[in-house]
Amino acid sequence: MSTMTAEVYRAFRAAGVDEDIAAAAASVIPYKDDLEDLATEQDMVELRAEVQTEVAAVKVEVAELRSEMKQEIAELRSEIKQEIAELRSEIKQEIAELRGDMAVLRSEMKQEIAELRSEMKQEIAELHQKVAKLQQEVTGLKREMTEVKQEMAEVKVEMAEVKVEMAEMKAEMKQEMAEMKSELKLLKVVFGPIIISLLLAILGVGIKLVLSSGATP
Repeated sequence: MSTMTAEVYRAFRAAGVDEDIAAAAASVIPYKDDLEDLATEQDMVELRAEVQTEVAAVKVEVAELRSEMKQEIAELRSEIKQEIAELRSEIKQEIAELRGDMAVLRSEMKQEIAELRSEMKQEIAELHQKVAKLQQEVTGLKREMTEVKQEMAEVKVEMAEVKVEMAEMKAEMKQEMAEMKSELKLLKVVFGPIIISLLLAILGVGIKLVLSSGATP
């Protein structure tokens, strides 16, 4: 370990650095032989001159680039302003056309709404008339239904009376038929022989007439 490395090691140890860490840190320091490979003052002067030359060239390039960028930005700004102006003009024109269309549409909508209101009022009036007429018809039907019910009630009463009369007539007819049958039986007993003899006499006269008409030339 060189003198410089030993001194660095002792300094790290005195500062309280761990032994391994201090040794590793001290070992990084180059030896005297390695220092001979480092650049000299002349090398540093030449390197500084080269760096200044390159820096000057870079500054020139940056200045040119900045000038070009400024010109391009100015041109781009001019183009953008022109496009914005054209776009603004187009937008204004479109807005004006849109406002005109909106005014026309608003006028048409107002006219259509007015016509629709008029039609709705007319239809509502007609509907009221139909409802009133229907109510009158319903009232008339109710009145007719009441009259029909009253007539039906009267008819039912009359039908009941007719049934009673029919029952009485049937009873009377049965009684009369019974009496007639009794009288016929009596007539058959009293007038039966007389009627038979009359029928025989009439039959005999008829036969004679037939025979006499058949014998006449």
